[in-house]
Amino acid sequence: MSLNGEKDRRNMKILIVEDDISTRKLEQMMLRRAGYGVLEAENGLVAFEVLDIEHIDVILLDVLMPEMTGIEFLRKFKSNPITARIPVILCTSVSEEDIVHEALSLGINGYILKPINAKDLLQKVQEVEKKIEPVLENPRIITNKLGLDFAEYRELLTLLVDDGKQRLKTIGRKVEAGDFKDFSLFARDLSSSAKNLGANALHQAALDASAFVPNADKEVQEKYFLKIRSEIERLVEATSAIG
Repeated sequence: MSLNGEKDRRNMKILIVEDDISTRKLEQMMLRRAGYGVLEAENGLVAFEVLDIEHIDVILLDVLMPEMTGIEFLRKFKSNPITARIPVILCTSVSEEDIVHEALSLGINGYILKPINAKDLLQKVQEVEKKIEPVLENPRIITNKLGLDFAEYRELLTLLVDDGKQRLKTIGRKVEAGDFKDFSLFARDLSSSAKNLGANALHQAALDASAFVPNADKEVQEKYFLKIRSEIERLVEATSAIG
């Protein structure tokens, strides 16, 4: 992790959702050459399977695909409060203007026109990247604000992570049984602690969980549980890079 606040592209994961294998491979090459991590899905159904098991930072979405079109994917994707925050860039052709307008109304973060070229693709990804919530704020800013050195800051983050893992392990048994009361309280406390230490992504995930979990169905509640667990693991990686 860079201490000057710049994002490490090696930690950025972009999901390409595209049915044409040659286009998908081309986009993959362009992004990997620029230093991004890339995952692929040949249609929207496969994309949801990937989202269930992987942390994704940005989605590059084709429009016309079998099984599930880009618009159908967006409608389902944006209706889920957990996935709705992930930025989406639409890949489209000039002839699909009406589709672009509908996609914009559904909350995409931008679009690029086919045929794809590296300059346009990377420019759009970098625009979106600047708006993504970082795992950690700039450690120099946080340590100065808290009056800590890097070693002390890393110690506090480690305590946050270890406590979070232990409580998730305990709460997980209740979650499996359909009891989410303790998880909701834990998420509220975790959100506050993470915010104090500049763990922005974990703070947001926990804040969302504390707001939605009490009234959400079991499937959504379980996804919030997994989201927080994923953000804790990402925080472990970011913490190890401090100092």
